[in-house]
Amino acid sequence: MYNQYQLQSFLNTTLEHLKQHELHPIPENYKVWYEYTSTSTPQLNDEIDALIAQQIAISEEICHKLLKKYFVSDEQKDFDAARLAFSHLLNIMISQIANWSDSSNDFCQALEKCTTRLNNDPSISEIKDIITDLTQETLTISSASNDINSMLSSLNGEVKQLRKDLEQAGSEAVTDSLTGAANRRGLDERLQAAINEAKDKHRDLSLIMVDLDHFKTINDKFGHSTGDKVLKLVASIMKKNLRSSDFLARYGGEEFTIILPNTDLENAIKVAEHLRKAISAKQLSTGRNGQLIGRLTMSAGVTQYRLLDNAEELLDRGDNCMYEAKRTGRNSVKSDLDIVNPLR
Repeated sequence: MYNQYQLQSFLNTTLEHLKQHELHPIPENYKVWYEYTSTSTPQLNDEIDALIAQQIAISEEICHKLLKKYFVSDEQKDFDAARLAFSHLLNIMISQIANWSDSSNDFCQALEKCTTRLNNDPSISEIKDIITDLTQETLTISSASNDINSMLSSLNGEVKQLRKDLEQAGSEAVTDSLTGAANRRGLDERLQAAINEAKDKHRDLSLIMVDLDHFKTINDKFGHSTGDKVLKLVASIMKKNLRSSDFLARYGGEEFTIILPNTDLENAIKVAEHLRKAISAKQLSTGRNGQLIGRLTMSAGVTQYRLLDNAEELLDRGDNCMYEAKRTGRNSVKSDLDIVNPLR
């Protein structure tokens, strides 16, 4: 999270970038350059810096490609593909059912003709002809029935697979691909549900905001690949030290949020302290040459749900507590009890 001064600085710098590259200040371009300015997406920064180093003009078209590459969600791509696949299946079904309908109409008309011929006092020879015709029509409609049954059985399997794929896509849509923790969307959904439950059932609810100390130094010194491995390790450590009912989400960058249902402030502080010690207990080194990274520390802010809180207020209070931990030296846990004038 950023304070008001940082946000204003990002805004001013973003507008300067747009002006420098002669780009229209539309939301898409603004999104790309705001992310670049805030360094929230390191790969984007690397690509833009490479373009600038090669003296390639960053045009509207390039901005559009960067937006699609880094910010069009996999969820949207999955749902678009699923929508097209489902549309294709429906078109096949409509076509096959229309063919079945045509066959059914032909069969009904054949039956009517046979009935008419039988009513005209036919001879034995004519009756034999009617039976032959009716047998042929029956074989035709039977074949059509088998075809549509086979088609519907096949399509049923495809529909089941499509539903399975959509369920998986829905799961991935709320999961951070790097750490396996929930992403911001997953956090928003779970936090609102947790608030509703705490309010309706009069239960305790606490929240922990975690920020890894000096994480930018790791990225700068050892590279983003090492930084990604550290993030995955931190997420793994926290998951192992939380209850199954607790909820871990990557809030963004090196920040995490933990929802603690049925937990008061005192016990939430204990959880945060336990996590802080577990993370700092491990001496980190790079995988390739064993270069020492050192011990990672974290700053945490802990807050408890108050009646009539909304999700934004709860997150803001947690942020304030976390910034107090960073302001007073990092590698510590601060809570509502340590803030002189907490929000609400």
